[in-house]
Amino acid sequence: MTKKTRAGRRRGMLLTKAKLKMFMGEVGSIVATTIKAQTFDQGKGLDDRPHKRHSQLSDKKSFGAYSYTWGRVRAGLAKHPGSKTNRGVRDTSKVTLEYTGSLRRQIQVLSGITTSSVTVGIIGNAGNYAGFVHKLRPFLGVSKKGWKLVEIQVHDLFALMVKQHDASKAIRRAKKK
Repeated sequence: MTKKTRAGRRRGMLLTKAKLKMFMGEVGSIVATTIKAQTFDQGKGLDDRPHKRHSQLSDKKSFGAYSYTWGRVRAGLAKHPGSKTNRGVRDTSKVTLEYTGSLRRQIQVLSGITTSSVTVGIIGNAGNYAGFVHKLRPFLGVSKKGWKLVEIQVHDLFALMVKQHDASKAIRRAKKK
């Protein structure tokens, strides 16, 4: 059985700044993955509801959940403006905020990792239009349900880190004997 100190840390477990930064980097990766899953795979926004369809945002003609032009492009019935090739058939029944995949790829952990915080954001060209997309269909962040999943994954990650520490400690003890 392990004893806890006043700060709640395990006695005898040394967490160096490098280990904490590595841990926070992993936490950032979990958050980025959660944002991608809720936004692109599930098609949900920050309120845990499906993204608004084009008909809910505008009075203009719609095709499925999208504007008439982009709905036809996603359905494979028209070419992307300025493109020589057709990107293939995609589902037009729900909004997934994914067409080329660049926005999904560019949601990453940014360089601001410290021992107590991590920054997840959008890098590259997708950052130029992500704000406009977010205004129409809020997606930049983790929903309440998403935070519960993040909490569970971070807890499991910390438990794994403690287990690895205990195993390495046992190996060092065995070598001393």
